[in-house]
Amino acid sequence: MAGFSPPPPRPIDTGTLVQRAFALYRAQPRLFLLLALVTALPIGLVTMGIDLGYGNDDTSTGRTLLAIGLQIVLAVLIAPISGAATTVATMDVVDGRVPSATRALEIVGERFWPLVLTLAVATLGVAVGFLALFLPGVYLLVVWLFAGQAAVIERRPLRDSLLRSAALVRGGWWRCFATFLLVQVGAGLVSSLLVSPVARAADDLSYSSEVIVVGLWRIVVTTVVQPFVLVAIALLYLDRRVRQEGRWPEAPVPHGASG
Repeated sequence: MAGFSPPPPRPIDTGTLVQRAFALYRAQPRLFLLLALVTALPIGLVTMGIDLGYGNDDTSTGRTLLAIGLQIVLAVLIAPISGAATTVATMDVVDGRVPSATRALEIVGERFWPLVLTLAVATLGVAVGFLALFLPGVYLLVVWLFAGQAAVIERRPLRDSLLRSAALVRGGWWRCFATFLLVQVGAGLVSSLLVSPVARAADDLSYSSEVIVVGLWRIVVTTVVQPFVLVAIALLYLDRRVRQEGRWPEAPVPHGASG
């Protein structure tokens, strides 16, 4: 595959993981952009709709509650699709298979409700942890970092997915935390640098025009930046499995497919 050679099945350090995430993204940009757009577009459009529907009244309690509620629903129902599908595509590349967005999304679709249920419980647990003493939330966020992959890739039920993620993180919590923090903070900074100039330039527009311009640009930026984060987390999942199993896990196939 041009620009990316499947690595040997051995543990890698964080720097190498980040380099491989960039290399894999560059090798398959259209694939990973499409998988990111699957969630970035509906989430961005709903956010724009809320802003347009409630106007520029920042004190509206209804707007705030609706925005929070919809964002939680979207985060649980839609956002996991891109992450799980990106992991499937990443595994295809590592296995030497030609990746396909259709194949990746089909596999996620087969496990959609177990994925949603697993991440709904994980999200609730992390939220309670943050509200309690904050640190428990951080701990659970990392412990359940691979719950979605366990539900889709390994086709595990809810409880087993959470336990499987905890087992994969065991012995490497700090490394998982540092890698996750590094890629998320890096992506956040890049997104901010790209969005801020457009937001400032749109200040002179009418409120509706500003919401539309900035909202559409945020969708573009999220679609471009988010694949790096998702690929890095997928590679981290594979790295944890290699460290514990000594080999690359087999890429999943849709039910009824020959491979």
